[in-house]
Amino acid sequence: MCPTFLATGEEVMSTRGRANIIRAALELRVNGHDPLRSAELDAALSNCLSCKGCTPECPSNVNLALLKAELMYARHRRDGLPLRERIVSNVDLLGRIGCMIPSAINPILDFQPMRAVMEKTLGLSAQRSLPHYTSERFDRWFARHAQKNGAHHARGKVILWDDTFVRYHEPDIGMAAVKVLEALGFEVTLAKNRRCCGRPAFSQGNLDVAARAGKYNIDLLHEVNAGPARTGSTPILFLEPSCYSMFVEDYRELKIDNAENVAKRCFLFEKFVDDLLAQEPDALRFNTQPATVAIHAHCHAK
Repeated sequence: MCPTFLATGEEVMSTRGRANIIRAALELRVNGHDPLRSAELDAALSNCLSCKGCTPECPSNVNLALLKAELMYARHRRDGLPLRERIVSNVDLLGRIGCMIPSAINPILDFQPMRAVMEKTLGLSAQRSLPHYTSERFDRWFARHAQKNGAHHARGKVILWDDTFVRYHEPDIGMAAVKVLEALGFEVTLAKNRRCCGRPAFSQGNLDVAARAGKYNIDLLHEVNAGPARTGSTPILFLEPSCYSMFVEDYRELKIDNAENVAKRCFLFEKFVDDLLAQEPDALRFNTQPATVAIHAHCHAK
């Protein structure tokens, strides 16, 4: 975990330490008298990535990501939303723009003078590479693929949630997922006209935008099963754990109607496939070959 600094300057490596800083700030026990503005509070919040990894590890199950989001939201409502938070909240829009002319935008993302400007103005480190935009958006590839694919789907339909990074940056991940699901006998569909899940906005404390995105997406997916063509509880599969946790946890925290019902249909892709193979080991046949694979578990998956 990232360190937190107490008012004394002591470095603390725990969720509880961060929570204590937040409590001290709200009780006006830190330097200064503004509960939303203090060096100690800024240190506690800036070192938190909102990854939720600490919540299951904390003895008190402190949801620090939610505490951070609500504190930042209170600050933004009072002081306004800064430019960086506004930009990060809209990465889906940036994806749509970037994929229009990726051959022009990708070199700009790698141009060191431009990176230096972004570091100075937005606080995005010039040493950290930025994801490139794809020349073939996943949703457009899928539309062409679906027209060609007329195979029999013995297991019924699943909805694949194509998150922002799969759609605009790494479509090969989505293509591979579609290949596996179709090999298992599923009819794969996408959530038509879906919006970003709101995770980027939520992590920046932009809760109004996150709530609007959540309400739209929940209404969209709830209607999939509520219309005249109802086919039962169509599973919704996620390739990105932070999107998954938005649906199964944060939409509930935002008190979005029907979030609970939709959450029951949500599964991480690997969990969904693994559960099926546990019941039917022969459902898929793999080409066996020796290999060493290193897996870094996603914090939200934990």
